[in-house]
Amino acid sequence: MMKHIKKIGVLLFLMLFGWIHPNAIAETANMSPAEEFASLKERYPDESAVITELRREMVVEVSGDSLLIKVAFYQETMILQNPIAFSKDEVYSSSFSKVEGLKAYTMIPGKKKYSREEVVDFKRSYDKDSFVFFDDTEVISFNYPQLTEGC
Repeated sequence: MMKHIKKIGVLLFLMLFGWIHPNAIAETANMSPAEEFASLKERYPDESAVITELRREMVVEVSGDSLLIKVAFYQETMILQNPIAFSKDEVYSSSFSKVEGLKAYTMIPGKKKYSREEVVDFKRSYDKDSFVFFDDTEVISFNYPQLTEGC
């Protein structure tokens, strides 16, 4: 029971201080993909992309004499122009900050709703610098499939 109360307390603290954000552009939620794209393009004519949703959930648990911190991160970005600039992405992982359950996909606009095209090829490599004695930083890189304006 005490662990549950601690988790709720941490989430409430983060919400109060704005570290967990609600949907940034909630009024586009009931629009068709074309209407949403037109609305955002009109609002942000000079931008290449707009983050439409950003969520982070942090859970802090006490495990023996240590803290176990898990962070879930979710981001939606609407591409307004120049989709090639956003087709490649990468995430960093290490023994200190492990990436688990990575999912990425493109939401492809249709007439009434979006269809989802999953990223299937995640390439892992190590980002080593010659002047660092020990560096276990891993780079997970991937490409978003079928990325176009309005995705």
